[in-house]
Amino acid sequence: MISKVITNETNNETPIIVDSLSNFIQAISVVTKGTELYKQVIEQFIQNINSCSDKNKAWEYYTLTFLSNASRSIFFTLSNFIGKIAQKQCKELIDLHTSIHNAVEKNFSNAEIILKNFSHISSHSAEQLLFDYNISEEKKILPMQVYYRGESSKNWKTLPSVMRDDQLFSRESFFYHEIQVRSPKEFEHLTHLSKLATMQHFNVPTRLLDITSNPLNALYFACEGDDQIEQDGKVMFFPTMQGSMSYSDSDKALVLSSLAPLSHYEKFNIEQEIRKSTKDAYTDDSTSPFLNKLFLEICTEKPAFQRRIKFGDILNPLFVQPNMTNPRIANQQGAFLLSGLSFDRDEAEKRIKDFISPIHIIIPANRKNFILKELNSIGINQATIYPNIDKIAEYLKRL
Repeated sequence: MISKVITNETNNETPIIVDSLSNFIQAISVVTKGTELYKQVIEQFIQNINSCSDKNKAWEYYTLTFLSNASRSIFFTLSNFIGKIAQKQCKELIDLHTSIHNAVEKNFSNAEIILKNFSHISSHSAEQLLFDYNISEEKKILPMQVYYRGESSKNWKTLPSVMRDDQLFSRESFFYHEIQVRSPKEFEHLTHLSKLATMQHFNVPTRLLDITSNPLNALYFACEGDDQIEQDGKVMFFPTMQGSMSYSDSDKALVLSSLAPLSHYEKFNIEQEIRKSTKDAYTDDSTSPFLNKLFLEICTEKPAFQRRIKFGDILNPLFVQPNMTNPRIANQQGAFLLSGLSFDRDEAEKRIKDFISPIHIIIPANRKNFILKELNSIGINQATIYPNIDKIAEYLKRL
């Protein structure tokens, strides 16, 4: 049986405690069924609007880019699924979408910049759609793609490995270049993003955060690790809207992955240039030397790249689905959250948490080994998760 849900009122997190594989599967079904995660995304979106106190012109690019992208994907999902969910759920979602409009208009004098990015589905037209459809209670949908991340300690900060302390972050460029110098054949003819994915494969610190489309793989990661065997594990939900996942050849993924080769000094000055800018994007008439350096780095991979980069695209994390050329990514059914530029780890973590549901699953420390045995019985173990010969050898020694 799934343990009682406990809500932490201080940070609005909602843990579900499970102690077996069957209970975990049941919990996944409960959380992802219907529109609960979808409603959470909308509520969090509204909360972000209401809590945005800094509306100085120099930072409008972040607010407007983040909100317009999120609103567009939210309304895109509504317009696709309004006729496929239960009538009661439809009414709840329409109320939430109306509150988005109200929150935007209340908090932003230039609300039309955000609202024009919304779908044509307004509150009135949504209600008309609801009236036109003869929706039965049996029609249920999963209104979004859900990704998962397992961590063997519930107390870990949700940050990519290169951002977990200042020393690692200051050496991001060193890691990026040195690994290629020492293992050139592994990185020959790869894009910036593919290089980062390869580095992640070899446990080199990067700005990538691993996620997976398979919750059982996430459960394995929440239970593995002898060094954390006495810590409770955690499985998190990353609900993504339709159209919000970028592929490896997208311009946004190229912009963020091109940060890695730049020196710490160059990245710091890029952030300073953005903060001081009165514009919302880097364009043809820009005279910013360090943003010019980022543009030149992008052009090494894509010479025809248009000289226009929204500042929000440099700062905001991005869901990325890499090509399945790496066997580890394929076996783990993996994707990444590619972190944006930030020199404040708390701020970087907050931006990542904007993508995470408050609901998460806790694996008690004393049940980890039991659950690992259950996962092994259905073919999820160290040898299948990590298809390297050294990891397979470690697994075989334990049999």
